[in-house]
Amino acid sequence: MHPRNEKKQSPGRATRRRVLQAAGAALVAGGALRRAAAQVKPAKLVYGNIGPAGADDLVFKEGTDLFSKATGVPVDIQLGGDADLFQKILAWVASGQQLDAVFVRENFLAPFVKDQVLRPVDGLPGLDALKPQIAPLFLQSMEQKGKTWGLPYYGEIETCWLYEDKIAKAGITSPPTSWDELGEMCLKAKKDGVAKYPMIWAAGQGDHHLPWQWFTQVCSRGGKIFDEKNAPMLGQGSIAREALIWWRKTFIDWRTTDPRSVELRYIPAMKAFSTGDYLFCLVMFQTWLQDAQNPTESKIAGRVRLFQMPGNGKSIAYARLHGITSSTESPDWTWKLINILAAKAPSGQLVVPTDWSVKRGYVPAYKSIWDNPVLKTAWSKWVDVDALKTQIGNSVHSSVIVPATYETWYPQWLDFVNVVLQNCITGKISADAACDQMTDKAVTLAKSA
Repeated sequence: MHPRNEKKQSPGRATRRRVLQAAGAALVAGGALRRAAAQVKPAKLVYGNIGPAGADDLVFKEGTDLFSKATGVPVDIQLGGDADLFQKILAWVASGQQLDAVFVRENFLAPFVKDQVLRPVDGLPGLDALKPQIAPLFLQSMEQKGKTWGLPYYGEIETCWLYEDKIAKAGITSPPTSWDELGEMCLKAKKDGVAKYPMIWAAGQGDHHLPWQWFTQVCSRGGKIFDEKNAPMLGQGSIAREALIWWRKTFIDWRTTDPRSVELRYIPAMKAFSTGDYLFCLVMFQTWLQDAQNPTESKIAGRVRLFQMPGNGKSIAYARLHGITSSTESPDWTWKLINILAAKAPSGQLVVPTDWSVKRGYVPAYKSIWDNPVLKTAWSKWVDVDALKTQIGNSVHSSVIVPATYETWYPQWLDFVNVVLQNCITGKISADAACDQMTDKAVTLAKSA
C-alpha cells in the first residue's frame, strides 16, 4: 500500500504512553555510553520506514544503494507497515534494537521530540549551506520548536480536477473560481441530468483524508482551524464553520456529492472519478493524477484537467522527513546516509530528490529541481505543468492552517475529528454541533497535555 494512503495512525493511544516511557528509559540509560563511544565505521545502518510502498520503494532503495556503494556500509530497511509504524519505531527503540534513521510524519514529530526519539540535526556539516536551496514547504516541516529535525523526504499538495467531457456536456466554459460557484455548477448539472452526483471527495476516515478535505476548504476561504496560540477558530461565524456548513449541504441538502465519498480514501476516490461518472474530483493529492491519466487504469485518461483551488486559490500540503534517532551509535554516518537520501549524491547532484519528483510526481524539495528539463517532460504526460506549479506556489504547509499539528495532543484530537466530521456529513449532527464538539475536545486535550 502506498505510504500516503496509510491506515489511521493513533500516536495518542494509551499504549503509546507506556511504550514511550520505556523508550525514554532506554535512551537515558544508554545515552552516556553511546556518546562516549568513538564513532567507528558501522557494520550496517538501520532505517525504520513505512511500507511496503511499491514504486516509492525503488526510489528509496536507489538512495540507500548510492550510500552503500560510496561508503561500503549496507543499509537494513525495517518496514513498519502503514498502520503500526509509529508504535513499531517506539518498540524498536525501547528494546534497544539498532535504529539509526526514521521516516517522520507530521503527527510523529511532537511525541518523537518530547520523548527524545529524534535528535536535532542543527550544526551538522553542510546543513546551513543546504537550507537556502530547500523549498519553503519542506523547511516548514524541518524547523520546529527552534530546532531542525531532519531533511526532506517527499511532499504533496491538495488539488482539484475536472472531467472535460462532462464539463462540456454541462455547458461549463471555465472552472469554478469560488466554492459557491462550484455548488451552483453542480446543482445545475444534477438538474440537467449530466450526473447524478457531480462531485466526489476522498472523505473516508484517515488522518490526512477526511479532515484534510475540510482543512483545505478552510484554507482556500482564508481561514484557519487554530490560531497561533492553538485556540480553536471554529466558533459562530468563523470561516471554518461556514465551510463545514457548505460542505454538509453538498451531501445532505443538495445531494451533489456522491454519498459514497464518506467510504473512500484517496486511491478509491481517484478510481471512482476515473470511471467518468463525475464532473469534479475535489481535494486530491496531485500525484494520483498520474493514475487518472493512465489509459490502462482510467476510462477518462487524457481528459482530466487540474484547476486551481476555488476561493483564494490556496491549498495545503505536507512534507515528510528523514530523521536521525537519538539511539543511533553512528550519528555521523547516519547524517551521511540521510544526506544522500534527501540531498546530494556523492556526484554532487540532487539525484534522489529529483527522482522523487520526476519518477513519482512529488513536490520538488529543492528550488533548482524546477529548472530540470526532465521534470517538465515527465510531468507533461499527466498534467499542465504551469498549472500545477502555480498551485504548488499557492500552497502552504498544513501547520500554517492547523498550528496545533505539532502539539502532542494533536493526534488524539485528529482521531476525534474524523468521527465528528463523518457524523456531520452523513447528517447525524449539524455543522454547528460538530464545530462545538471539536472545539471542546481541543480545549480539554490541550489542558491535560
